[in-house]
Amino acid sequence: MPAIPLPFVITLLLLLLAAQLPREKGRTVGPAVAFLSFCALMAACVGLRWHYQWSAMAMVQPVLAVLLPSLLWLCFTQMIGYAAPGRWLSGLPVGLLPVLVFGPAGLQQGIDVLISLSYFGHAVLLFRLSRHSSDDFSRVMLSQAQAVPGLCLGAGGFLLLSVVTDVAITLDAWLSQGQYLIWILTVSQSLIVTGLSYAIIAVSRITAEAEPETLALEQREIGGRETGPDGGRDRVAVTATAATPLKGAPEPSAAVVKPSTTNGGEDDLRIMHRLTTLLQAQTLYLDPNLTLAQLARKAGIPARQISAAVNRQSGLNVSQWINQYRIEKARQLLKETDFSITEIYGMAGFNTKSNFNREFSRITAMTPSAYRRSAAISS
Repeated sequence: MPAIPLPFVITLLLLLLAAQLPREKGRTVGPAVAFLSFCALMAACVGLRWHYQWSAMAMVQPVLAVLLPSLLWLCFTQMIGYAAPGRWLSGLPVGLLPVLVFGPAGLQQGIDVLISLSYFGHAVLLFRLSRHSSDDFSRVMLSQAQAVPGLCLGAGGFLLLSVVTDVAITLDAWLSQGQYLIWILTVSQSLIVTGLSYAIIAVSRITAEAEPETLALEQREIGGRETGPDGGRDRVAVTATAATPLKGAPEPSAAVVKPSTTNGGEDDLRIMHRLTTLLQAQTLYLDPNLTLAQLARKAGIPARQISAAVNRQSGLNVSQWINQYRIEKARQLLKETDFSITEIYGMAGFNTKSNFNREFSRITAMTPSAYRRSAAISS
């Protein structure tokens, strides 16, 4: 039985994953499906060109290679809800492609240079994105926001693998007259498309699908028509002080009122009061899939205003601030119930036990089990 070349195995696996993703309800899977399908096409082209010597792929494969980093950046930023400034720069290699393909014969030699620059440039963009605050990722679940930097670094690392591949090809041509060219290209391209596909799948599983109302609010924010909350008390509690809704808490108004721009401190207090009331009245923090975009829609406040107010009033990002409510709920459950820690982290609004343990230790300076023992002794 003849062996199936590795690129075709990768193609089949990517297509199966792309077909499986739409079954995951409530997730942003459209861009992920598109990217996996594109990677499957790219892997198939590698197999056809280098294992079956199909000459037509000699022109198709470089074109797909130029498109890959731009498509990765577009899908990545769209899924996490990052409004990238100057996003048109990401499409610059795609815009230059027709000039190189259909221009004079001498320009066609520049396609390889364009591929290397595109991969390197987008790797830099992803590395820079990893240093952004989690508040810039409006569609990422607040309980999973800390995973984004690692995924950015991983995706950027796989893009840089293309540059390493160019070096390996040069060394192979110099040392062994290209004897290992097919092996180097097959392995490197398979690793790149597989690694990038994994990163995109992982991103799709920590993001929530944007609702129509959320998209409308984001468009208003981008367009500059920022809105704010109703007036409220002069002072609000910044940290979570209750694990259950406050009795008699005022119902948040459904209206969206533009705040005053003359006193940023008072505006921040109004926003914090509105958020605190909303979180306590509806216990939104217990939803592990809660995102900044969803919180903005429910509060009727643009995400940027929420992020800025929370940061200025508490010194925390939105994810950390919400986690204070979740940890307070967990502390209550640890003291008053016999539920296991594995059960409690889900009841408190966390997706994973590792995230729960890290945030619990950050806020209380104790592990959950140590806190439970301490509470038992003190009672």
